[in-house]
Amino acid sequence: MEQSFSNQELKFSYWYITHKLEIRRWMTIALGVVAFLLWLYIIWQMTFFAISFKASDARLKQMVFGENPSLGEVSGAKPQDLQVSDVEVFGEDGGSVEMAAKVRNPNASWAAQFNYQFNSSDSQSQFILPGEEAYIMGLNMRDSAGELKITDLSWQRVANFKELYEDRNNFVVTNEKFTAGIQVGDPNTLSFDIKNNSAYSFWETEVQGFLYDGGSLVALGSIKLQQFKSGEAEHVEMRWNKRLPRITEFQVVPRVNVVLESNIMPPGGGTGEYH
Repeated sequence: MEQSFSNQELKFSYWYITHKLEIRRWMTIALGVVAFLLWLYIIWQMTFFAISFKASDARLKQMVFGENPSLGEVSGAKPQDLQVSDVEVFGEDGGSVEMAAKVRNPNASWAAQFNYQFNSSDSQSQFILPGEEAYIMGLNMRDSAGELKITDLSWQRVANFKELYEDRNNFVVTNEKFTAGIQVGDPNTLSFDIKNNSAYSFWETEVQGFLYDGGSLVALGSIKLQQFKSGEAEHVEMRWNKRLPRITEFQVVPRVNVVLESNIMPPGGGTGEYH
């Protein structure tokens, strides 16, 4: 059976054959434009998502952490390490020595509690309040190697530390006096009166004493007052039974762990907060 084509079909076939290469080129161009627009849309969507996510994350941190941007950082949610100085040794004259290291707590809202040990001495417990720099001591030591170990470090988060510290830490030191030993064997004595002017009574309060010769620290000591009640005053004497250089300055520093509730004496005994 013979198949016939209309003039219109013959004209279209002729036009297609003569323009086939050009049609292919334009189709390639059209597909390229579509692909370009598709990638442009994808990039725009990714950019929009990144900007929106950053804004949403900032708003979330604002709601959770308030106005302080440093609290929004992951590193700010954990306490920074304590900064510990080299060990200093005092009184190396053949007798007993004192050892000390200065410990700084760089955290504004974290208190540290830990044990420490100089050389092979017994382990002692100590605390460092937020933002505090204090000495840890080893007294009446025979070995002057000067090795320090800090163990069992624990952290306590403290809210509104400044207000709490000002409310609970109120000690007044008066009548400070240093008396040097006159004869060989006489003790050197740092005496003073200390009063607890806060509304809180404490099971344990540490008082540190420092002796200086021309601005250089030459001796130090520590004494712990037990059950130091609100309104009470104590007369304290620290003694050094060894030869000391000329003492030109001295300092008395009371220290109490105001953030440890079990260190606060209630009116009726036991542990707890005293109002």
